[in-house]
Amino acid sequence: ANIAITNTNVIAGTTFSWSRNNILNVTGVANSGNGSSISGTLTNTTNSNQTVTFTITALAGSCPSDAMTVDVVVIPTPLITVAPTNQTRCHLQAITTLNFGNSNAVPGTTYSWTRDNTTNLTGIPASGNGASLSGTFSNNTTSNQTTVFTITALAPNGCSSTTTASVTVYAPLVAPIINAPQTVCVLSNPSLLTITTPATGGSGVYTYQWQSSGDDITYNNIGGATGSTYQPPFVNGGTDNTYYRLITTNICGSVT
Repeated sequence: ANIAITNTNVIAGTTFSWSRNNILNVTGVANSGNGSSISGTLTNTTNSNQTVTFTITALAGSCPSDAMTVDVVVIPTPLITVAPTNQTRCHLQAITTLNFGNSNAVPGTTYSWTRDNTTNLTGIPASGNGASLSGTFSNNTTSNQTTVFTITALAPNGCSSTTTASVTVYAPLVAPIINAPQTVCVLSNPSLLTITTPATGGSGVYTYQWQSSGDDITYNNIGGATGSTYQPPFVNGGTDNTYYRLITTNICGSVT
C-alpha cells in the first residue's frame, strides 16, 4: 500500500494519524501510525481476498477532522514452501524428492522450477513443472558441485512467490593407486605397501581394508590391516606368489 494523505484547504500545522483493521489475516503494515503517507507491503495470509480499511484523521491544533476511510483489497499470494531446502548426495545417487506446497493453500496454485550449474551436474533437466521434483545427478567433475533450484508458485489470480533449494553432489569416488608389483628374494621382507596416489571423491573421509589372494581372483580380508599402509609378511621358502589390493570405502561406496 502507498496512500498519500493531504488536507485540501492546506491548513498549516495539520498532522495526520491512522489505524487499520483486519490485522490477523493481513500483515506487513503496522496497526496504526502517523504521518502524511502510509506505505508498506501487505501480506494476505489466507487463501481468499481480504479487505483492509484504513481510517485516517487530520488534526489542526485542537480541531480534528471527520474520519475518512480507504479500502485496500489484498488478493492472496501463495506462500511457497519446499522440503528439504538443502541436501548432499553422492554421484549417481537419487536425490531426496523435493516437495512443493503453499502454506496458505491458495487453490489452483501451480509450480515451476529452474536450476543452475547444468554443465557440471547432469541427469535432471534445467527446468520443469509439478508439485515435486526427483531424479539422479551425475557429477561430471572431480570436485563437489552444487545446483540451486529456484521454485515459483503461481496462483490463478496472477500472484506468485519464489524460494530456493540446493543440492550438493560429491565428486565420483576414485580408488587410490598403491605400489607397483615387486619381486622379493626368499628369506627377505617385502617393501611396505603404501598409497602412491590418494583416493578422491565422495565425502573425502575414507576407511581402508587390505586384502590378499593367491590367484588374483579370490581375495580375502587381512585381519587388522585397516590402515593406509600394510607390511607384507616375511618371505620364506614356502611362500607362494601373493597378490594384494586395497579396498577404499566411504559413504558413497567402495572402490578397489
